[in-house]
Amino acid sequence: SATTPAAVGNLQKITIKGDDGKSRKIRDFWPVDDNGDLVLAMITGDVGCLSRCDATDDEDGGDSEKLFEGAVRWLSPRTGGTKGNCDAAAFAAGKVVLGYAAGAARPLEVLDAATGARTPGAAGGDRLTKGVHALAWAPRAAWFAAGGQNAGTSKHEIFVARPSGFGSWYLFTELPRLHSSRVTALCATADAAGLVSAGADGRLAWWDVNEKRLKREICDKNTRSSYTDLCLRPDGLIAATARVPNTADDAPGYGLDVFDPRKRFERVGFLSPDDSLSGLVAARWSDDNNWVTLGSTDGTVKIFDLRKGLDARTRAVVTCAGASRGLPDVVGQARVLETPGRRLVFAASCASHLVVHAWTPPTLYGGGDGAPAMTI
Repeated sequence: SATTPAAVGNLQKITIKGDDGKSRKIRDFWPVDDNGDLVLAMITGDVGCLSRCDATDDEDGGDSEKLFEGAVRWLSPRTGGTKGNCDAAAFAAGKVVLGYAAGAARPLEVLDAATGARTPGAAGGDRLTKGVHALAWAPRAAWFAAGGQNAGTSKHEIFVARPSGFGSWYLFTELPRLHSSRVTALCATADAAGLVSAGADGRLAWWDVNEKRLKREICDKNTRSSYTDLCLRPDGLIAATARVPNTADDAPGYGLDVFDPRKRFERVGFLSPDDSLSGLVAARWSDDNNWVTLGSTDGTVKIFDLRKGLDARTRAVVTCAGASRGLPDVVGQARVLETPGRRLVFAASCASHLVVHAWTPPTLYGGGDGAPAMTI
């Protein structure tokens, strides 16, 4: 399962290939807490692990740094046929849940990263055969949620799956129907009692998972054209990427809404990226909660320092122009992996490529609030 690593300056670009030598497109990736390795889920449904290097690779005596090894250890090939791409994936506590597009023999699979064993979704999850579009694990993999389309009713539904206690099978319960179109993103709360859902209908909702009821509709369908992604900080702060309609208050395009549950879910901030962020945007908090990373379909990645503000005037402290730094057009995911000392380490997935940056941005340390954004 060879890949092609290349470290240039503070950038490492890795092309992910399977055992057959063919490139594999990345659906999502996540850092493993204990050792810094990355778990990767591919659009094919295969899952692998990319190991962190033990030491800095700097053979040229320059700034080159190879953070990850050049070989993927494949944990488990996909089972149950190959029809239907993996449309959604989530990772927690050593478990990966995979959701497939319409037509797949198994709409859902749960993979144990330690053993590679796969378990098909059961007792309700098989109803989402028209496609699973969003997934989320609760902390410690207590349960996972799946948003998809019911084959029998064509309704857009959200299921919560809990371990059954009998082997590795899961039992599914259905939340009340709310979204009138695709459920685009799901996130569990830090206490594992709540779930936030985002939809292409412009709705953003907070659910009580234990009581199986809608706790609050944060945004109704008249507020935004659609929500494309969301993420939560442990304190409950919600960042949701929105497709903004052309109104008297906002210009059309994509932006980031920020809501604070401590302030009755008031919209406390709205980051309005420039026109280059014109496509579907993936927003991710860093583990230290200070940064939010935005990736888009035009090859641009921006990192915002949220300690400097939460409004439309907030500027990206770092701008990464995709084409000039080895990124294809589409950034599937982008996230800050580490913030050791004065450095930032972040990775972005683009088709079958994983691009990793590690550097100390001068605009963050000593540059002052008036320093311009830096393009790397």
